[in-house]
Amino acid sequence: MYYCFLTFILSAVCVSVNADLPVNTAAYANINNSQRITVTGTVRDANGPLEGVNIAEKNGSGTTISKANGSYSISVADGNATLVFTAVGFEKQEVAVGGRTVINVEMKQSYTQLSDVIVTALGITREKNH
Repeated sequence: MYYCFLTFILSAVCVSVNADLPVNTAAYANINNSQRITVTGTVRDANGPLEGVNIAEKNGSGTTISKANGSYSISVADGNATLVFTAVGFEKQEVAVGGRTVINVEMKQSYTQLSDVIVTALGITREKNH
């Protein structure tokens, strides 16, 4: 077989591929998805579902945000991963997956006071009287 590819600099690169060579597809499948699992669940507080909560795999690359109904879905490296739930106005929570595929979390409000508030007036114009 003969394949041609168009690169970003608008030049063609052609590659000859021998279709008769065996390919070990099982080895490729184990590179990225060997133990990955999908964890789903709902994030809420005392008043109901929370939208916009950041859910990330600790020390990993997976991240997502909860939907309007509080639901989320994230792919993690394996059942030993830890999920980190963060949102403005709420305490950060770390939850060990522990092999589970469904994890529901109730966020707790954070009552930390702001130490400083800075108010800016960008885009405001004043008329100058002569």
